[in-house]
Amino acid sequence: MKAQLVVINNAEEQKFLKSWDIRNDKSTWIGLSDKHNEGSWQWVDNTHLHLSFWKKGEPNNQGEEDCVELSGDGWNDNKCSEEQFWICEKPSALCPGL
Repeated sequence: MKAQLVVINNAEEQKFLKSWDIRNDKSTWIGLSDKHNEGSWQWVDNTHLHLSFWKKGEPNNQGEEDCVELSGDGWNDNKCSEEQFWICEKPSALCPGL
């Protein structure tokens, strides 16, 4: 099973990710973008955005910003070419032999 950038489905997941100590207050990519249709935000699993945690004034599409990063306590749109850390997820699976 392959991993993908994280899809944030609810407030509990957002809270967990924003408090995750390993981030060290760095911005991290999540699996949301509008690169296929400007202004229509879609997750990497092809679901559309229904719940959001945008920072004040975001998204602002300042200079072709089509990808979304978790920045501090909210989301910011940024250029997809920016080098950032990322957060991935994959479905859980049973260990073989158990």
